[in-house]
Amino acid sequence: MADAVGRRRCALFVSQLWDALAGGAIPIYLGAPNVAEHLPSPTAAIVVTDPTNVAEVVAEMAALEAEPARAARRLAWRMPPGDHVDAGFRTRLTQLDDVRPESPCGLCERLWRTRHHWDGQR
Repeated sequence: MADAVGRRRCALFVSQLWDALAGGAIPIYLGAPNVAEHLPSPTAAIVVTDPTNVAEVVAEMAALEAEPARAARRLAWRMPPGDHVDAGFRTRLTQLDDVRPESPCGLCERLWRTRHHWDGQR
């Protein structure tokens, strides 16, 4: 398990978060309170809402280690054809029609490739 912790709570580090997600990790995220809107699934990351409650994060990490099915549920969004992907996230993916894989935006490129990977699995 890996983590991708945003360095500032006032900014949404979507690109860093997506790097962790795309790499198959269940990231630990502390940052923008609306991060769930930018996740492929509400459970794709461990979202820290109270930075003083480290025990809660440690407990979730231990549960993921002890219960492979729990981790599999958090990673289900990765399975083609993407049926476990949040509807809002899927809508954002469909808005990428004008983005090409050689886009200067690394996040856009990874999202484009993800969408087209899922489309090819249908």
